[in-house]
Amino acid sequence: MKINKLKQIINDNIDSKEYYVVMHETSEYNIRFSNNRVISNRILKASSIEIITIIDKKTGIATTDDLSEQSIINCIKKSHNIALQSEVNSEYMPLIENEQYDDSDNTKIDFKKDVSDIETFLYSVFNKDPELRIFGFITGEISNISVFNSSKLFKRTTLPRFSYSMNIKNEKLTRSVWRGAVSSVNNIQILKDLYEELLKDYSYTSIRKKVDAGRYNVVLSPSALGDLLLYMLFFLSAVDADDKKSPFTGLLGTKVFPDNINLYTDPNTEYIKSLPFLVANFSDVNPIFDIGASLSKKSIIEKGILKGLISTRYYDNKMNYKNNIFPVSNLILEGSDIEYNDFIKNIDNAIYINNLWYIRGVDPITGLLTGVTRDGVYKIEHGKIVYSMNNFRFNQSPLKVLANIEAMSMSYLSCPREFGDSIVSNVICPYTLVKDFNLSSVSKAI
Repeated sequence: MKINKLKQIINDNIDSKEYYVVMHETSEYNIRFSNNRVISNRILKASSIEIITIIDKKTGIATTDDLSEQSIINCIKKSHNIALQSEVNSEYMPLIENEQYDDSDNTKIDFKKDVSDIETFLYSVFNKDPELRIFGFITGEISNISVFNSSKLFKRTTLPRFSYSMNIKNEKLTRSVWRGAVSSVNNIQILKDLYEELLKDYSYTSIRKKVDAGRYNVVLSPSALGDLLLYMLFFLSAVDADDKKSPFTGLLGTKVFPDNINLYTDPNTEYIKSLPFLVANFSDVNPIFDIGASLSKKSIIEKGILKGLISTRYYDNKMNYKNNIFPVSNLILEGSDIEYNDFIKNIDNAIYINNLWYIRGVDPITGLLTGVTRDGVYKIEHGKIVYSMNNFRFNQSPLKVLANIEAMSMSYLSCPREFGDSIVSNVICPYTLVKDFNLSSVSKAI
């Protein structure tokens, strides 16, 4: 639906003086493959409209994926009725006014060609080695996101996102490796490179040794570290910190980490296109009255000092905070200028962890998490990967990980395996050598 048409329908039918409208229009393909065959491929389009009506500081939210005029009118009425029946929202803030932004474009994907190219490549490698079994999931999408309100805010962006996930196992299911990648550009070469890297990883699993649980020096890949950093966003709430429900309680403005820890967000990063204004959220913060707020480069941790927590206009106004940030659309942990290969050459003795899975919180006060390693745990000796080993359950806080980083590579665009599906889960971070990582028990996973 055209924006001007949607605006006209809203203006003709809404009774409230205050409202927000968010529209998502997404074109997507996805391909799923398992055990050396493509088991599904889909090309689809999806649209949705969310209407937030505000009446005397009471809010009503309704959503529809039917973009017919009558359905939108029904959605308006539903949002209106919900607002009337709701309690006054104590965190009400006046709507953001008179802001305009539009970097939308006519980016298009030749979906049929992309799917054909991907499947052609997959079938060329499926039975290349009779021992190998290949699994994975690939998506490509173009999202057009628009936000407008009753106070002359209008913002729109186009977000292309391509995600590649591939897993290679052997026929007996005793060896398994995984890699993933994300990009703002559709490029079959990304998939080809991923496959070649996986073959190298698979070669490391020809020797597998049992290693006991314990505390070790570990190298975390950007995927593994990315998932830990994304989970840490849940601990960065300014409200939780003030309510003494966070490991960051009382630490704002203080030195928490070593000098080499610089964590920030920057929606204008060159690594991947990210949301430039607030719509989606990857935290426990509820920024309903900040929808459409501009996102900009902000420091979270600078030279080890906690510079800002995740917050809202309401809470910062209430507490007179100045340096907090809105929920972010990406995270960047600044690395060194050392490329991966040179970084690994300098590691004498460590366990390499490729990715993590089933990550859950244990204690929000300390930030303690638990989870398991998966599809790629290797021993590094004298700068080389020498064999693979069993998987582990871990118990570790991402705060402790940052505090215990002893060396870093340059930063890379990460593909967090567990939390990497969201459009606000973009993480740029380095390979890191971390001391005293608690691999608490042995896991039977391959």
